[in-house]
This record gives sequence, structure tokens and C-alpha cells, in this order.
Amino acid sequence: MFLTERFLGKTHSTLRAFPPGTALRVVSENGDTFRVTGGTLTFDVPKDKLTTDANLAARLAQDDAAAQLSAQQKQMDAYQQAQAAGRAEQERQAAAQQQAEQQAEIQRQQQAAQWEAQQQRQPETPSALQAVQAIQTEQTRQTELQQAEQQRQAEIAQARVQQAAEIQFLRNRHDLQNLNQAEREQPEISRPHF
Repeated sequence: MFLTERFLGKTHSTLRAFPPGTALRVVSENGDTFRVTGGTLTFDVPKDKLTTDANLAARLAQDDAAAQLSAQQKQMDAYQQAQAAGRAEQERQAAAQQQAEQQAEIQRQQQAAQWEAQQQRQPETPSALQAVQAIQTEQTRQTELQQAEQQRQAEIAQARVQQAAEIQFLRNRHDLQNLNQAEREQPEISRPHF
């Protein structure tokens, strides 16, 4: 007996695909199915998926092999097309990047030429370096002023804390003096003698 189409043979723990034209040995018959063996695997196959015609089985095996080869070729073609498309996209991105870099370089050169021409037309204008240095000097001066103001505020706060502590100390001393004075002015309480 031969399979007329691709068939998935399965038992309790095994699963295996058999191509059309595979020769199988019939073990038993059970209604519309045959119990067959394909080497070490024994499984059930419907009768309509089997034939005894060896020529038909050979033709089906050749057709299946050709179909498998065609499917593999299509997969290979699709893979190669995807690879080619990926390379083309990488080349396009590289070209776009190179063009952008060239445009940026051209623009930088044009700006440098414009700046140089402007410097030649206006010699009294300070150079960019001088302008940057002036800005940095002013920023440094502002920072120093801010630091000096922060230091002054800190000193004022410290002086206030010290002054508050001195005032509290004087108040406590004054209260203690008043308490001592009040104790001295109170007549002594006579204690009874036993």
C-alpha cells in the first residue's frame, strides 16, 4: 500500500509526517481504516488515502518532491529579495546621510565665509572671541556679586542668631537676679521648734 497524500502518522507519544507515495505495510483492517506500519511507527490511515497502484504512488511522490522543491525555492527567493531590499535600504540611508553631511559642510563653509566677509567689512566690530570673553567676564562678575550677597546674608543671619542668644541670656540673668532679690526680701519663715 502507498499513501496518496501527505499524512501525519501519530501514536500516543510519536508524531511523524509521511509524504505521498510512501510504502506502508498493512497490519490490520478496521472498517474504513487500515492499521499500517511505516518502519517503527504503527498508526491508522483512512482507506481513501491509500492506493495499491505503484505507478500512481511514484507519480505522487515526484509531484510532492517537485512541490516541496518549488516551495523551498520560493522561500529562498523571498529571503534573497528581503536581503536585497534590506541592502538597498541601507545604501539609501547611507547615501542620504552622506548627502546631509555634505549639505551641512557646505552650509558651515558658507557661514564661515559670510562671517569672515562681515569681519573684513566691519573691522571695528569685536571678534566673536572677544564677545564671548566679554560675556564670560560679565557672568563671572555677576557670579561673584551673587556669592558676596549670599555671604553677607549668611553673616547677617548669624549675627541675628547670636544677638537673639545674647538677649535670651540677658533675660535669663535678669530673671535670676529678680528671683534672688525676691528671695532676699521675703521674711524668713520661722520653723516650729520641737
